[in-house]
Order: sequence, then C-alpha cells, then structure tokens
Amino acid sequence: MQWNRLKKTINKVCLQNLNTTMNVRKKRWMITEILELKEKRRLAKNEPTTYRQLQNSIKGRIKLAKEKWTKELCEEMENLDSNHDVFNMHKKLREVAGLFKKQSSPMLTDETNNINIEFGKTTTQIYSETTDLK
Repeated sequence: MQWNRLKKTINKVCLQNLNTTMNVRKKRWMITEILELKEKRRLAKNEPTTYRQLQNSIKGRIKLAKEKWTKELCEEMENLDSNHDVFNMHKKLREVAGLFKKQSSPMLTDETNNINIEFGKTTTQIYSETTDLK
C-alpha cells in the first residue's frame, strides 16, 4: 500500500519535471525527420512490409543527411583555409574528429580549503597524506 503511493508520487513528480521526449540526437548529422521515421519503424515491428519500407527510407535519408552535413563541413573548412585561419580550421577539425578534451585537473584541498599540491608528489601520495591527518 505505502509502496504504491510512493511509486505514484515519484512517477507524478517525474512526469511534471522531466522531459519525456525520446528523440535523442546522437550524431550531428541526424535530423528530426530521421528520428521520427525511426520511431515509426520501431512501432511497425510486427508488419514486415511497412518495416522494410521504412528501413529503406531511413537508409536513404541517412545517406543524404550525412552527405549534406559533410559537404557543409568541408565548405566551412575550405573557407577557413582560404582565409588562412589555420587556428580555427584546426579547431574545427578536432571538433569533428572528436578530439576535444576538457582541460580539468582535480585539486586536493585540506580542511581549510587551501590547495594542498606539492611538486613531485603524485595525487595518491597527497591523498594518503590527507587521509592520515584525519
């Protein structure tokens, strides 16, 4: 009894506050039209002819979307190259290749929130020293 009330309450809050759209764009070239066709295809699992038609349609549209995206990307990079903007061209190339990595370094602090990093020590050594203090 209590479990069902808790479950209903959690579901109600989730429905009110969370986004319920299922279309998640994983690739940059993916357009909403393809996602909608994929959803229709998923619903047509039990109808082989409709499923096959949708599958062929999706494949064609994916091919066109990828081609259009790559063409636009190449034009943008050619434009950067013609302007001799090597920095932004390289930046765009890294973005497309997925080589962007955020520069983040975890900082260890002591009880008074002072940064406690000494040169030549590994983070494990620093961590073990700070845990020994407690």
